[in-house]
Amino acid sequence: MRARPATAPRRPGNNFARAYRFVGFQGWRTDKTLRGVAFDSAAPRIAAELMGLDGERPMRVLKDALLALSPGDEGCGWHVDDKGFWPCHDDSDLGAPDEGVNVWITLSPLKASEGGGLAVAPGSSCASWSEKCRAVIENKPGERPLTCRLAELSPEYNSRLDAMKALHDMEPGDAIFHSRYCFHKGEQFDKGDTKLRYSIRYMPADARFFDIGDYEAATREKGLTDGAPLAHAGEYYPQVWPRPIRGERWRVRLGLLKQDG
Repeated sequence: MRARPATAPRRPGNNFARAYRFVGFQGWRTDKTLRGVAFDSAAPRIAAELMGLDGERPMRVLKDALLALSPGDEGCGWHVDDKGFWPCHDDSDLGAPDEGVNVWITLSPLKASEGGGLAVAPGSSCASWSEKCRAVIENKPGERPLTCRLAELSPEYNSRLDAMKALHDMEPGDAIFHSRYCFHKGEQFDKGDTKLRYSIRYMPADARFFDIGDYEAATREKGLTDGAPLAHAGEYYPQVWPRPIRGERWRVRLGLLKQDG
């Protein structure tokens, strides 16, 4: 796969006002439970294995998100995460192992027949038309965000992804691992309880940061510049595999990190 460069970054959240009841980012910075999942569960080890990393190429947490989808909420249509959710450069010479991995963990019981879960389109990241599909929802400067609007903008590609859709019954703690460029969407539902989910994005330490402006605290507090490796951000995108870096972990635990925004 050849990844297409994106052009118009945006801050997280402004495309999700009606999509989800709640969206919160970087919960691991302040919440011990979320930090335990993102740092110390089996999730980082499995993500590193799926990316084919070895001890010479460490892996870091890029961003997490806690989301709540309630009956009647739109959810976000078929998409790949934009730069607000995934502030790393696309790179045409990167293959699948370097795309990164999103770990999606349900905190609520889910029935595929009832909706509310995460629909994925297996194989969509390497489909011959994937780059064209991504281009349809690429955000443009000064315009309304497009990330969640594929159904409106391209019924053809939306139908192709619907035909590939996989939706699973899941119990709290169950997880889906998918690559950065795998199309996915929040499945709408009309009745029942609010569905909670937690997702964590992992990237190699040498992945290149995409500067979306002052929103990312790492740009203000660590002087992280566009194109710099994530490792230069230290504790703001902390190393979690093959082992943590003690100084980074202590600064996180002591609550020394500034919040984004």
